Amino acid sequence: MKARTTLELDPELIDTAMKLSGAKTKTQVIEKALEELIRHHRIDRLIGLLGTLDSVITPEELDEMRHRDLNKPDMVEWYRYQDELAEDR
Repeated sequence: MKARTTLELDPELIDTAMKLSGAKTKTQVIEKALEELIRHHRIDRLIGLLGTLDSVITPEELDEMRHRDLNKPDMVEWYRYQDELAEDR
């Protein structure tokens, strides 16, 4: 359900946002901005609940993931590797 609203906005701000976002209308750019604001706050809340990335993945695990051959994934080997890392912790 949509609601009609009258707003006073900086035209330069709207033009810049439309160019950056690719929105074709002012309504689209405002909706996109509101969605991003909500998404940003939800991510912040989730990070607060989960803690830091350090508690989820180690720098070594991240490095291994970056260098893994993505064209030939071997999930059995990857899971074994994860189990070994978990045992070392």
